[in-house]
Amino acid sequence: MLEPDAFVQAVTFDFCGRRGCLAYLVRDEGPDVVWVDGGTLVVADDSTELASRVLSGGAAIKPETGTVFSEDEVHIDIEVPQLPAGPLDRVTANLLWNGWSLLDDIAYSIGRPLDFHGRDADRMLDKLFHGTNILNVAWDYQPTFTRDERRKFHQMVVAGQERLAAALPDDWRA
Repeated sequence: MLEPDAFVQAVTFDFCGRRGCLAYLVRDEGPDVVWVDGGTLVVADDSTELASRVLSGGAAIKPETGTVFSEDEVHIDIEVPQLPAGPLDRVTANLLWNGWSLLDDIAYSIGRPLDFHGRDADRMLDKLFHGTNILNVAWDYQPTFTRDERRKFHQMVVAGQERLAAALPDDWRA
């Protein structure tokens, strides 16, 4: 069951030739999570179907938006392309960061977190995050990546996609 005042974001994604829609629960405390029921992602074909499921899950209509969702629907590319050597522009960095973040949150939500640590993983994620320029207002950071960092990014994305595929409902994959 969802908390009645949960900050719920509808997130569409494309995966294996099909578009789906997830309920993303943004929390003030702790990590953001994707709505999971019994270890399976709650996936709908579109935001209208998802809204119906979210309402039946206990969420309330938000007076500020007139829907169960706190903001407009967002689309995130989960079929993340390879990390280029660089330099990485802000738009590409945001696409890659958002795709990676959703895969990471899905993995956490289903109880199979992506525990990639070490020099290459930490440095690569730092560069990618800072490449979004969320924190920079004075200059435009365009990171470059080593071969080892690009390989680590690929490993992390593949692991996230495998967890996503395993957590999709049977009827969604058919």
